[in-house]
Amino acid sequence: MTFKEFRCRHSNGNNTTHIFDIHNVTKNVLSALHYLARYKVIHLDIKSSNVMSRLLNDSSRCVLIDFGSAQIETSFFTTQFIYKKKVIKHKASLASLFVTLSIHECSNLSLVDDVESLYYNIFE
Repeated sequence: MTFKEFRCRHSNGNNTTHIFDIHNVTKNVLSALHYLARYKVIHLDIKSSNVMSRLLNDSSRCVLIDFGSAQIETSFFTTQFIYKKKVIKHKASLASLFVTLSIHECSNLSLVDDVESLYYNIFE
C-alpha cells in the first residue's frame, strides 16, 4: 500500500495524518535517500504515491519505489538519465507538484533536491 493510500485509510475524518506516521515515513525515506546518496543517485520523484508500506497497517517499514526518473548526480549542467542499464545525458524534464527549485530553474541537480522534495511532501 502506498503512503497516499495509507493516509486516506487512516485519516480521522479531517484529512490529517498522525504525527507518528509522518515521522516513521520521513525516517524511512531519509534512510533510503542516504543509501542512494552513497551511489550518487537522485530519485527526483519523491511523493506519497512513491512510498510503499511493507505491511498493510504499519508506517514504520516503508520503501521508496518508482525509479523511472532517477538520475546520476554529475557536476555538469546536464545529468545522466538511467534507462535500461544505459546512461544517456539529457536535461531533466519532470512535471510534478513537488519538484524542486533546481528543476524549475533548469539548473544542475544534486542529492539535496530529493530532500527538498521530501520537505514539500511532508506538508501535503
